[in-house]
Amino acid sequence: MSFFGGAYALIPYFVLWRPPPPVADKEETERWPLKILESKITAVTLILGGVVLTINAGLAGEGAWKEFFQYFRESKFIHATCIDFLTLSTLSPFWVYNDMTIRNWFNKGYWLLPLTLVPYLGPTIYLSLRPPLPSAMVMDEKNI
Repeated sequence: MSFFGGAYALIPYFVLWRPPPPVADKEETERWPLKILESKITAVTLILGGVVLTINAGLAGEGAWKEFFQYFRESKFIHATCIDFLTLSTLSPFWVYNDMTIRNWFNKGYWLLPLTLVPYLGPTIYLSLRPPLPSAMVMDEKNI
């Protein structure tokens, strides 16, 4: 849905969503999606990618930026994509706050919340610093 509608399709979801506390099986935390998404290596890779892209944009010449602003004014697709990116970046503290709450880390990591407003780099820095899922959220044979 967000791929086709972008932030405009997700805003009602942000407003109406009430998060249930997620519970994961111990097996699930050791399999592909969660294991990679929880990995510090993935977080550091995302940070490095963001830094490289930021440096690349910063080192782009004046001509490249003039051309970008020309496309921004003339192309509806580029205009909507940029506004969509900024809108989703503005909403990233919402997801970070939910993740902090799930991990019981809001007391110690509250200073990261304003940092997540920095597009792309803020949330990736949070990903690299956040603690693992609490054991109460991981269900093993004993909890069943």
